[in-house]
This record gives sequence, C-alpha cells and structure tokens, in this order.
Amino acid sequence: MSEERGTKLNTESEVDKMIKAFGAVLERQYERQNGITRQGDRIILPEGISYTDAVKAIQKHEKGLYAPAARNFKLDGHPHECLVAFTRAMKREFGNVLGASKEVNSFFGSYTIPGLSKAVPISFDENMNVPYGTVEIPGLPVSFEVEVYQQERIMDSYVLINAQYEKRFEPLIDKIEAAVREEMRDNPIFKGKAINSDFQFINLGAFDLSRIVHGVQEERDLNAHIFRTIKSTKDAQRNGLNVKRTVLLYGPYGTGKTLTALEAANVSVENGWTFINVKPGDDIVQALEFAKRYQPCCVFFEDIDRDVSSGDRTDKINTILNSIDGVLSKNTKILSILTTNNADKIQPAMLRPGRIDAVIKLGVIDEQSLERLVARHTNGKMGEAIDSARLLKSTEGYTPSFIVEACGRAILYAVDRVDGDFGSVKITNNDLEASLQGLREQYRLMTNSQEVSPDRGVDGAITKVVRGQLEDAFMTFKSNHLNKRVVQGNGEALFTE
Repeated sequence: MSEERGTKLNTESEVDKMIKAFGAVLERQYERQNGITRQGDRIILPEGISYTDAVKAIQKHEKGLYAPAARNFKLDGHPHECLVAFTRAMKREFGNVLGASKEVNSFFGSYTIPGLSKAVPISFDENMNVPYGTVEIPGLPVSFEVEVYQQERIMDSYVLINAQYEKRFEPLIDKIEAAVREEMRDNPIFKGKAINSDFQFINLGAFDLSRIVHGVQEERDLNAHIFRTIKSTKDAQRNGLNVKRTVLLYGPYGTGKTLTALEAANVSVENGWTFINVKPGDDIVQALEFAKRYQPCCVFFEDIDRDVSSGDRTDKINTILNSIDGVLSKNTKILSILTTNNADKIQPAMLRPGRIDAVIKLGVIDEQSLERLVARHTNGKMGEAIDSARLLKSTEGYTPSFIVEACGRAILYAVDRVDGDFGSVKITNNDLEASLQGLREQYRLMTNSQEVSPDRGVDGAITKVVRGQLEDAFMTFKSNHLNKRVVQGNGEALFTE
C-alpha cells in the first residue's frame, strides 16, 4: 500500500467557531467548580472571600484551563476497520483528518517525517486513504498519534489512539472517542460483505450464477436448509426456528461445492448477511469469533478434510464440529456450511441432528438437471430438442463437471459428423451421446475401474480417487477439466474445487 503526504483543507474558520464554543462551555464548568460565576461582563466571587484569595482563585482557574492533558483509547479489531472508523468519524465531525509532518531531533541532526496515509480496501473494488502515525485535524489544537498493533491472530489486533490537548478540550476528546466507537459499531467495513479467512474481499460480480444447476432434490434441500434461512431470518426467528445451523455438503470432485459456496455468498450479501470462506488449514476458532462479531453470518468451511491423511480425516472433521459447538451458542445467527469429499470418514455420532443439522449430497444427475446443464452449456448450439431421458443412460456415475465437459466437446463431434465448419454446425443428441461416451475411459481411470455402489452409507455415490500408478493420470485430468478456479481480480484463487 502506498504512502502519501496529506494536504490541509481550508476548514479553520469552522473549527475556530467550534473551539470557541467548547472553550466557553468548559470555562463555565470550571468556574462553577471553583466558586466563580459570570454575570454579563462581571465575575462574581463567593461572599466574604479576600482579594488575595480571589486573585489566587482566578489564577488557578486560568492555569487549569490551559494545562496540558493526554488520553488514549483502544480500538479492538482488524486494523483496517479501526483506521477506517477513526477516519470516517473525524471527517463526519470535523470535515477532514490527515497525516501530519513530524520534526525529529537526533544525534545526526533534525529532519521531518512527512504525514503518511495508507490505501486500505473497504470493499472488493474500493479503497480508502486513512492516516496513521502523527495525525491532525486541520485547525484543531489537538494532536493524535495513531499506533497500529497487528497480532498474529488478527482478532487480537488493535489500534491505539493517543490524544494530546489542553485541559479545556476534555469534552471534545469525549466527543471524538464516542464518535469513533459509534462508527466502529454501526458501519464496520466487513459486515454484510463477502470475505475469505485472510480478510480479503471476494469479487461476487464476476460470475454468472444463473449457470449453476442443481438436481431437483438437491435444489430443494439447499433452499430449505441454507438459502431460505438466509432470506427469511426474521421470519424464522419469529416462528421459533433456530438460525444457528450446521450443514454438511458432500460429493466427489466436480459436483459443484465451490459454485454452491459462491451462490451462498451472493445470497448472503443480498440479504444483509456477512459471508466468510474459511480456507483449509486456516484458524477455525478465529473465523467463528469473527462471525459472532458480524452476525448474521454464513461461514463456509472449504474441503474440511483436504491436506490430511486418511487416518486423520475423522479427527479433523470432529475438531471443526467441536469448535463450532464450543464457540457458538444456540442464540447466535450463524450458518456453518462444511464441504467434504469423504463423508464416510465422519463418526456416526457426529452426524446426529444438533451437531450437523442437514447432510446434502451434491452432484446427482436427474433428467431435469441434465436438460438444464445441456441447455446452458451448449451455448445455443443445439439443433434439436434435448432428449434427456436418452442421454441420462450415458451419464452413469458422472458428476456435473463431466456433463459440462461433454457439452464443450460435443461441438467437435458435430463438426466431424457433417465435415463442416464451427460457425454453422448444430449439435444433436447423437453428438452429445458420443461426447458423453467418449469421456467414459477418463472416468474409468479416475475412479480406478470401481463401480459406484448405492449402499456405501452416507456418501453412496462417492468414488475412490485413483492412487499409486494412476494418480498422475487423475491429477492431469483434474487440472485440465475439473479444477475450476474462482479468482479475484488479481488472479488469486479464492475457492478451488
């Protein structure tokens, strides 16, 4: 983030009026405390006081008014949020705030440190310049030192505001502190936004969510347990329904867990919820504590068993569930969504309602979802009505990502069939069927030639990932076709499927 020298605004006349008003109020308060009263242009002293004591009282009064004073107040939270709250409050109350130059005397001589500011993000595509270090409000005889204390756990971070002023401006400092804390409470930069567990804003405008397709039962389950809770929070609470829920999404690679995360993020922000995507290996408890601060909040735990060995998956999943139970009370408005490719590794006791409130299987292809997938991903190239009942026979075991891939390849079969050009050719059901069947060998390699068993417990359709000598073949296919990456504007992956 760049550093900039601040520029004063011409607000001194307005500030002078404010200073005089505060000074007059303070002087009256101080005089009453010392037994001094003003009446018009007269100063009335207590009856019976000697001239000597009267002079001392007035001198004491004047000395007290202009005595130097200092105070500091601490803002707990992400440093960006604290700095933005301070800057916004000062601009609202006084018109501007900026970094001030500072004279430094050292053994090697005197030099000036210019006023500094940093551009910090307040949304995905918007930054705000905030001052730090020595800070001033133009024309106001109060100086600030803004010190940032960023800890390893961001939730332990804080900003310390040190103010130096004359004693008569004590009420002004009270006003400043109250205004900053009010801004922190009412307008936090992360509330109602979508962020990841590195506190980076997520770009929700770069993706066409209308292209997401769910199966009939899958869509009903997602709506009932996730999206309706977010959309109808107040109605749910009025009817005694618990907003605090934990939902487990499971299915093999390519079933749409990442896209479901994006869908949940969009629905959350549209309905005033905060959304947090917790990446594998990131601090679970910190994310939940942050969610409590900005509830209602949807917390998405991405691939909870990634990067751990088979023997440790159960412990990893159980740790997350125990953290959710330990940090969140029943009255919190926090929806926790967990995704896994290995639901069969979860202990049955962990699946009881109250720990996991719903288990939703993703990626089951039915006639309706197949038809919608083909319609959306053949990009208007279909030359006849989609025969989903016929095509469904060629999709056995496939996840939605295979269907999308087959739609992309179908044009190649169509061009070869007519020996024509790409511009005019139309895709037929025969082309789609050939494309689906052409993926079968890759699917066989990926699943290590194992049939999908319908009675494998919780994750019925989950297939084992190829290992040993077939691992390279699978990873190459996944990289080329299944590893859909959702990226920020800077190219950094936010979600990976």
